[in-house]
Amino acid sequence: MRHTTLVSISDLAAHLDDAGWIVCDCRHDLVDTEAGRRAYAESHIPGARFVHLDEDLSAPKTGKNGRHPLPDMDQLVRRLGRIGISITSQVVSYDASGGVYAARL
Repeated sequence: MRHTTLVSISDLAAHLDDAGWIVCDCRHDLVDTEAGRRAYAESHIPGARFVHLDEDLSAPKTGKNGRHPLPDMDQLVRRLGRIGISITSQVVSYDASGGVYAARL
């Protein structure tokens, strides 16, 4: 299958049981960093994995590298691999902030 940048709701619904499609819930709130995890626990797209901005999509802060420094590429690859993402995966990410955090993934 050819992967695309954007997928329709109907395409996603048709592939919820497809192991090649990995759905990631990237909801986050800068003021309440656990809000996304709580929202995920309350409800999420079936089969979605929770991906945390601070824990999964950012490197540790050093005081000189900003609020959400980009993670080391090898560490990110390992993190994403642990949730089932591979080079052949169709990844669908979503958040509740207009795509800001989903785009980070």
